[in-house]
Amino acid sequence: CQNGHPEVARLLLEAGAAIDQADEQGATPLFAACHQGHLEVAKLLSSYGASRAATPFGTPEEAANSQGHTDLAAWLVASRGWTPLAHLETLTAARATSLLRSGANLHEGEPTPLRRAAC
Repeated sequence: CQNGHPEVARLLLEAGAAIDQADEQGATPLFAACHQGHLEVAKLLSSYGASRAATPFGTPEEAANSQGHTDLAAWLVASRGWTPLAHLETLTAARATSLLRSGANLHEGEPTPLRRAAC
């Protein structure tokens, strides 16, 4: 698990993989990505609504900090409160369309998705 595989993760998520399914010890995919320092995978998982709640090992943010992944920890702080629609760096047009068709709120989150897109 040294490199992370964002494209494979995207394919699995698009196929309906359970975003928050924990392993035998209780670590979620987002926690594992943060522990290993896989920023792009963490962004992708967050864009699909991965929970940032504590696992038996702590929160994803704590995992990133404890392992010295300061860029990832900073991103986790900066993206608090974002909805899946606000994750512009990982959002494809098809995913955005799917979110909008399923009722994603254009005005939810801080900053709003449009404000992020305008910057």
